[in-house]
Amino acid sequence: MGVTFVTALYLPSTPIYRKLDAYISHFEELASTNIPIILHLDSRLVELGNHLCKKYSNIQHCIYGILDTSYVPTDVILPYFRNKEKDTVDYLCIQLSKLKLMKDSEQLVKTTHMAWIDFGIFHMFKEKELCRLWLNKIAFSSFKADKILSPSSYDMEYLKSLNHSFNSLHSVYWIHCGSLLLGPKDKFGPAYEAQMKAVRAHLPQLTWEVNYWVMIDEHFIRYSAIHSDIILENVCQYLN
Repeated sequence: MGVTFVTALYLPSTPIYRKLDAYISHFEELASTNIPIILHLDSRLVELGNHLCKKYSNIQHCIYGILDTSYVPTDVILPYFRNKEKDTVDYLCIQLSKLKLMKDSEQLVKTTHMAWIDFGIFHMFKEKELCRLWLNKIAFSSFKADKILSPSSYDMEYLKSLNHSFNSLHSVYWIHCGSLLLGPKDKFGPAYEAQMKAVRAHLPQLTWEVNYWVMIDEHFIRYSAIHSDIILENVCQYLN
């Protein structure tokens, strides 16, 4: 039983969307909850990793690497309806690395379950003390779900109600929120393989990871949430 959290910070080749200090500050709020964490960092951030691991004993492993963009062709096509400053090739690849990092972390995890959590997730929380309590409740509980739990801002019925067909490539659809995933540790590897099969099938077009997850929705159990505190509160319904 129990849950180990996995998170990461990779640096894009272009300037990052938010200041690095802001990302780090939000992560320190996460680390200070004392939940077990496996941290993946850009290989240029060794000094930061050493500092964080010394300060927070609940960081069980700190793994350094580089962002994998090897699958992206030179003639890549990016989504038409995107934030051109934020939604770069590197940014989309960072989002697509989530399931890979979960798969890569599986052998390091001693708990039955794992959770992906965004490095700077605390930027979206309002009741932070309550969120700290929920995170600890999640970390030291068992879960009845046998797939990957994923927060969802709306469901497939919403898409059917649209006047146009679901364009999974050029607009972001928050059927999966992306900031938190939780499931049995052996479920993330198959989900990653399915994700990358979907990615390769649509190249040279590249899009957000949450849109590919719609294409492989059978790997997930979606629960109602938005990008706020409720992303933690509502997952607690699956606690045993």
